[in-house]
Amino acid sequence: MSGTAISFNSYSLQSSSYRTEKISHLSPPDRELDIYKRAREHGQIIVSDWRSARRIQVTGHVIGASAADFKSKVDDMLENLSGIEKNLDIEYGGGTRRYIATLEKADVPRSGYHNSFVPFSLTFICVDPFGYATSTTTDNEAAIVATPHVYSVDFTGSGPPLPVISITINSGTSVTMIRFKNNTLDDEIIVGTSFLTSDVLEIDCENKTVELNGTELDYTGIFPAFQAGSNSLTLEVTASAFNIDVDIEYTPTYL
Repeated sequence: MSGTAISFNSYSLQSSSYRTEKISHLSPPDRELDIYKRAREHGQIIVSDWRSARRIQVTGHVIGASAADFKSKVDDMLENLSGIEKNLDIEYGGGTRRYIATLEKADVPRSGYHNSFVPFSLTFICVDPFGYATSTTTDNEAAIVATPHVYSVDFTGSGPPLPVISITINSGTSVTMIRFKNNTLDDEIIVGTSFLTSDVLEIDCENKTVELNGTELDYTGIFPAFQAGSNSLTLEVTASAFNIDVDIEYTPTYL
């Protein structure tokens, strides 16, 4: 057996029974731009930029020892591909690119001469348009004692990450406000409360939650957005004295 490893919800589509030959997943998802005409001026303005759903087409052959065997394998394949929003894992670049996919269409055109094999064409839709690494990456900024503290993080991947930002109070006196800002994109979030030593403030940019030691808190501002590559960040703290760690954990995202 050879070829690119591919599986859906851990069900392999590259084996002695399923020979996948073509996988179209490298074209980035389409861009959706909202564009408005300038009032009394030349040109237009882009006011929003989004990515639409991605479709991935997979083609190959189902192979059986007999006509009855390959029919059974077709049924088994279609049953195992029936899940909604499952992991579609594709070997790529020495690693694995993961998509959250649902089988939208399956075509298994059997002709009279297909007695032990049959071609298949599968179309998966990914309403989350991005591909992902299969493991997370963490950036750590330790023992911050001055405010404002400006530093940079270089996010791997080619798409916008949605990290979890964990801010740990190693020690602190009269800590009443924490502000976290992405200077590159000009987004910031502010949390005001009485912070104590060993408190952990968690800002989840994907699920849009702010928690202090597991309990949700109110906040002002917006959840920071991030871009692939370098991002300039600022941590600002209102306190008499403090020592803080910031961990940013994210899954690399790909267009």
